[in-house]
Amino acid sequence: MPACGADRHRRTRPLKGCQEQQDWSIGRTLAKLEQYNRLGYAARGRPSPYIWSGTDQDRSGKYVRDAVYDPNVVDRQLGCAGLLMAMMA
Repeated sequence: MPACGADRHRRTRPLKGCQEQQDWSIGRTLAKLEQYNRLGYAARGRPSPYIWSGTDQDRSGKYVRDAVYDPNVVDRQLGCAGLLMAMMA
């Protein structure tokens, strides 16, 4: 479960509504994780590397720092979907 309420580390952002969350299906979990990372990629109509990096859904384009998007950068870290797929295998 993503960091929630008093359980979260002091440097992480709380994930609103996760303590009340009942549906932890893979789709709902990925949606919550993308919400946690902010929705800048969704606003651009792009798949989020935070979620999809290392999968067949990944494309180039990444925020390289706050509010700076580079369409040519490919994220080298594995995204949440790939990590969850590996854990479920």
